[in-house]
Amino acid sequence: KTPGRVPSLRPLPIGTSSDLLVGQRVYAIGNPFGLDHTLTTGVISGLGREIQSGNTGRPIDGIIQTDAAINPGNSGGPLLDSSGHLIGINTAIYSTSGSSSGVGFALPADMVRGIVEQ
Repeated sequence: KTPGRVPSLRPLPIGTSSDLLVGQRVYAIGNPFGLDHTLTTGVISGLGREIQSGNTGRPIDGIIQTDAAINPGNSGGPLLDSSGHLIGINTAIYSTSGSSSGVGFALPADMVRGIVEQ
């Protein structure tokens, strides 16, 4: 590294979530519990799930379920396919203890694309 030099950053390629399959390998990147630059792996456990918004209590349909560890601090981080394409945004976990219990959720890339374009 050269002091004062900013490394070039490239945006993640955005994939599609319409052709995802249960059992497909995924990677979650985040900052769980303040531990930055963390990568966890897993598979897609379910598709088309419904979760309740933590802020409004409204249902959110079409969610990706994964067993990749998504802990507090991972929310907002990317869920990637094995080619490094963004397929979702890590959103929530289902847990009675507040830590990962093997049930994480991500907003699908196709849903996020529609929101970002608005």
